[in-house]
Amino acid sequence: MIDLTLPQAFVSDFLNVFELIIIYRLVTGYLNRKIILVDFLASLVIICVPFLEGSLEFPLIMIHLWLFDRKHDRPQIIHNNIIAMCTIIVMISLTDLGDHYMYEIFLEGRKNISLLGWILPITDLILTVIVGILVILFIAPKVREVSIQILNPVPLWK
Repeated sequence: MIDLTLPQAFVSDFLNVFELIIIYRLVTGYLNRKIILVDFLASLVIICVPFLEGSLEFPLIMIHLWLFDRKHDRPQIIHNNIIAMCTIIVMISLTDLGDHYMYEIFLEGRKNISLLGWILPITDLILTVIVGILVILFIAPKVREVSIQILNPVPLWK
């Protein structure tokens, strides 16, 4: 169990939720300033609602993404939901792995983690920037190509 101070834990959880949503937006190609602001506020709401179980954040992220796609009448809503689930699974696994190793390397056994505890949110942010660059360069073009072909599925069967 990683013990952080309250501000560190809040920033870390908020960044995890916000980064998941932004990576999903990069994969699907629906990203602009207005959407970023809406996602920022939705991330704050998801984090500020007190839960006894922290794992309820991720179904709320899925519901937020589904409602947003539904409101804007996205044509491939089922395809986007599958992409959202895959994005959440991959990003949560990567951030948990990064948090675990950063905690083991820098924080384990330390008594005062008030300053070093900021390493975890910074590591998550750096990891998200790297994944975002990889998504923009490699994954998003393939997803767009498949999204276009889903509307006309004949080439997919050849």
